[in-house]
Amino acid sequence: MDSQWNNWHFASFSSPTPDVLTWQISPFFVMLSLVLAIIPLSAIMPIREQIRKLNQQSSAIYLGGQIIVSCVLGSSIWAIHLLLMLGVKLPPPPVHLAMLFSLLISCANYFLFLRISSKAETTKKEKYSWIFLNTATICIIQATLIIPLTNQNHFSISAFPIFLSVILIILTGIMMLSISNHDKDEKIIIIDTKSALISLFTAIFFVISYRLNLGSVNLLTNFFLLTEQQNSEKIIFALMISITLLFIIFFLFFAIFAYTKILEQANDLEENKSLMDKLNDDHTSLEKLAHYDTLTGLYNRRAFMEAFTARLNESRQAANKLAIMFIDLDNFKTVNDTLGHSAGDELLRIISRRLRSVLRGHDLIGRIGGDEFCLVAPISSTAEAKMIGTRILQKIQQPITISGHVANTTISIGISLFPYDGDGQDQLIKNADTALYQSKGSGRNTLNFYSDYLQSKSHRELAIQKDLHSAISKSQLFLDYQPIVRLSDKKIVALEALVRWQHPEKGILTPEHFINIAEFNGFVELVDMWVIRRICHDIKNLLNNNTPLKISMNCSALNINNDKFIPDAIHILEEEGVDKKWFCFELAESVLYEHRHKAPLFLSKLNQSGIKLIIDDFGSSGSSLLWLKTLPIIELKLDRCLLLDSTNPHDAEIVAALIAMSHKLGWQVTAKGVELKEQIALLTQEQCDYAQGYAFGKPIRFEDIIKSLTTYA
Repeated sequence: MDSQWNNWHFASFSSPTPDVLTWQISPFFVMLSLVLAIIPLSAIMPIREQIRKLNQQSSAIYLGGQIIVSCVLGSSIWAIHLLLMLGVKLPPPPVHLAMLFSLLISCANYFLFLRISSKAETTKKEKYSWIFLNTATICIIQATLIIPLTNQNHFSISAFPIFLSVILIILTGIMMLSISNHDKDEKIIIIDTKSALISLFTAIFFVISYRLNLGSVNLLTNFFLLTEQQNSEKIIFALMISITLLFIIFFLFFAIFAYTKILEQANDLEENKSLMDKLNDDHTSLEKLAHYDTLTGLYNRRAFMEAFTARLNESRQAANKLAIMFIDLDNFKTVNDTLGHSAGDELLRIISRRLRSVLRGHDLIGRIGGDEFCLVAPISSTAEAKMIGTRILQKIQQPITISGHVANTTISIGISLFPYDGDGQDQLIKNADTALYQSKGSGRNTLNFYSDYLQSKSHRELAIQKDLHSAISKSQLFLDYQPIVRLSDKKIVALEALVRWQHPEKGILTPEHFINIAEFNGFVELVDMWVIRRICHDIKNLLNNNTPLKISMNCSALNINNDKFIPDAIHILEEEGVDKKWFCFELAESVLYEHRHKAPLFLSKLNQSGIKLIIDDFGSSGSSLLWLKTLPIIELKLDRCLLLDSTNPHDAEIVAALIAMSHKLGWQVTAKGVELKEQIALLTQEQCDYAQGYAFGKPIRFEDIIKSLTTYA
């Protein structure tokens, strides 16, 4: 028997003969197909937008959602034509494989449609290709659902209705793309009027195109009329198909919408959690700033002393032993001078990490200042303390690479033992420091325990004491000056005096190598008076050179308790004929805080004398601004640790806040350790008054300062 697919031939455009079947589609089926077309066409794009949100969670879920939606849309478009076929008043044809094949093609076609329409940018080539594919798909669907109606009877084809039908199908493709573009631009999640109208016309065009293609088939034989039972069966079958598909569409829409809402709520909860974590982190950062050294992450001096006090109290009650180790880097100044302060900072960070790596969980360590660290370790014997110290020496002396250079760094350690070498915190640290000097004098890279002999006089202290007596008379002391620049015009407006010792055997020594010994042995006042007199000579030279500059000098902590210091300083200024406005003292914030009970009296006398005070290294200790505002100070110098990471928003905010509060209190602000352009930009932006550091010049001799004044003028 010939198949209906082999009975095609084209007829001329002539009036149908009386034997030609007049095609009729039941209005009920037409309305049902329109409803089934409008709802999915209007809803699919909002569903697509919901599925697109799933792509942020999982690409697999996103792809699966697209497949499901494309199957629903493809099945709905295919079912529209099936309903129209059932609406023809002829007995229903048997199901053919070609019908199922067209269903699969429909699903695949609309999967490509979703993939294309989901793109942020769709090319014209992609649009035209899909319109062509969609036209071919609809034509295949209509053909597979029209030809079976011929029931293997002979028929002819009229070309003009097919041509019109193809035009309408092309328009349906264009309108579907316009729906997707409209929804993509507006990002709507509900069906709006424009999408609904476009969906209505698209559905009508589907119906008309099917009717045109159906009308193009001219059947030349008589057909059996449809019985009432067959008509009822077709209506029930059509309703079942429509209700099932509509239920699937509504269920899919609300399921995806609910799922995306759940995901959004989960994201909101995650954002709230992130916000809480950030607040906690900020709180932790503030706590860390108050208790930890910003450079190394170890306890700062204040926090270490508090923890040390608690540890001492526990050890007294439990009758436990402690080893207090004072640790100092050997030749740290050499690294700073040759590689710069940034390299020196990196070296301190590396040393800190190595110290932590060899310590036990119950050991206590902090950075006391500069390149000095202090360790408190519970021990059972002196041998255990020596073992800990030896392990630290071995770990630190391993080569370190900084800025492409290998630094062979060593440390010296001084150890005092509780309760043998003292019962109080200050005494134990002082004795450990004394033992440290012995280690320095013994060739460095070694450790020494405190002993009664060291308490009386160490060999190194005796040598320094002897040399320091003659250093002034032999003109071995000299001053370097570091320029202080006004940031608004980059002019030098002040100098900081830094004392140096040209030792005949050890070369140039910076204060950290002899001031502590001078303080310990009572020579610091002698050094300070020499520095003041030397500054007075240089101030007069500046005035004679018509380049007046204020010069500041660091003040020793011991001077706070020395009633003769201020009168002696005033006597030198008056004797040299130097106005007090050109001279001022600098006191470290940590020194003021440690002597906060005695400092007010000293500062009051200083204020009465007319000599101004600058707070040095502000931010390195834990003093209060409320306390500082009661003191007669004119200026703060920000500690260089505050500018270590000027690109960090939190660090920048801290610097900005300190500058703003200082200005509110009437203080000028100088930033120390300025080396980078980013730091200069931040300080200028926050209206910092002055700056000093390698970006503006290293400490140099007075003669070189005179030469450089013309450069910054």
